[in-house]
Amino acid sequence: MRFLSFKALFVLVMLPPILYVVSLQGLEEYLEHHYRSALVNRIPGDTQALLSGRIRLVDQLQAIVETLRTEAVFYHHGAMLTVTIRTQAGRRLYPPAFSDDSATEPGLETMQVASENFALLNEGLDVTLDVTLGHNTVVANAVLASCILLALAGLAVLYRRGVRGYEAEEAQRQKERDAIRAREARQKEALAVLTDQKNDLAAEIDTIQSDLQAAQERAARNEADLFDEVETLEAKLQQNLKQQDRQQARVRELEDQLAQLAREREALSVQQGKLAGGLRKRMDTLYKNTSFSDRSLTGLAELPETLQIKAEEVIHQLDAQADDVPVKRKLFRGKGKETVFEIVFARKGRLYFRRTKTRKVDILAIGTKNTQEKDLLYLDRI
Repeated sequence: MRFLSFKALFVLVMLPPILYVVSLQGLEEYLEHHYRSALVNRIPGDTQALLSGRIRLVDQLQAIVETLRTEAVFYHHGAMLTVTIRTQAGRRLYPPAFSDDSATEPGLETMQVASENFALLNEGLDVTLDVTLGHNTVVANAVLASCILLALAGLAVLYRRGVRGYEAEEAQRQKERDAIRAREARQKEALAVLTDQKNDLAAEIDTIQSDLQAAQERAARNEADLFDEVETLEAKLQQNLKQQDRQQARVRELEDQLAQLAREREALSVQQGKLAGGLRKRMDTLYKNTSFSDRSLTGLAELPETLQIKAEEVIHQLDAQADDVPVKRKLFRGKGKETVFEIVFARKGRLYFRRTKTRKVDILAIGTKNTQEKDLLYLDRI
C-alpha cells in the first residue's frame, strides 16, 4: 500500500459518481443548446402556409416539435425533451392550451386563421427547451460506465506505477543485499587473513619466548659448568692426539708391510723367471715343432696345476697334429698382421698361437678368461 497513494485511490473511488453527475449536467446543457438551436432554426416553419391560413401556427409548431423529437437520437435513449413556446406577450403556443370553441372550430375561415397567425408572429416567439437525462437510462448508464472505465483505467495506471515502484525498490533492495553479501564475504576473507596472521604471530611469539628462555637458561649456567666443559674438551683433544699417534704408527707399520710385500714380489718374480727358464728348457726339449714366447711360458707357470696339465695336453696335440686341434675362433688383427688362433681348454683356459711360414706352431700367450683382456692387448702390440 505504500506504493498506492491513498489520496489518489480516494480520488479514483469518488471520481465516478462526481464525474457522472457533472457529465450528465454538461451533457444536458449541451443537448439543450443543440436541440434549442435546431428548434429555433425550424420555427415558424412554412410561413407561406401560415399567412395563407392553410394551417394554424399552433398545429405547425406541434408538428415541428414532434419531428424534432423523432429525429433526436438521445430522446429515444432516455433523454426527456420539455419544449415550451410562448409569444412575447406570454401566450403559450406549445404545448397547446385549451381555447374557446370559436378559436378552435375547424370551420373557421381561412382569412381568420391567417389573421391570427399573422398576429402571433408579430408578437414574436420565445422558445424554451429543457433536456432531462433520467437515471438508469441508456444514456445515463453509458455515461456512468464511461466514468467507471475511466476510473478503472486510472486505477490500473496507478497500480502499474505502484508495481513498477515496488519492483524498482525491490531491485534496489536486492542490489543492496548483494552488495552487503559481497562486503560480508570480503570482511570474512579479511577476518580469515587476520586470524591466520594472528596465529602466525602467536606461534612466532611462542618461538621467540622459547628461544629467549633457552638463551636465559644458557646464560644462567654457572662458571663451574663452563670449566667442566672446557676440561671435557681438553680431554677429548688429548684422546684425539693419542689416537692420531696410534694411526701414524699404524701407517708406518703398513708402509713396512708394503715394502716387505714388494721385496717378496720381487723375489717371486725372480723365482718365476727361474721357473720359466726351466720350463722353457723342458718345453723346447719335449715339443720340437712348437715355439714358445716368454709371455706364454710365464702364463703357463702362473696357472693352477690342473690347468697346467690341460694346457700341456693341448700343447702336445698342437705339436703332434695342429690341424686336428679344434679352434674356437680366429683373431684378425688387421692388414699386414698374421692371424692368431684361440683355443679354449678346461672351460676357463685360453691359448693363443699362430702358424709360421714353416708350418710350425708359435704359442704367443697362455692364460685364463680373467686374463683374456690383457692377453688380447698383448697380441695387438706384437
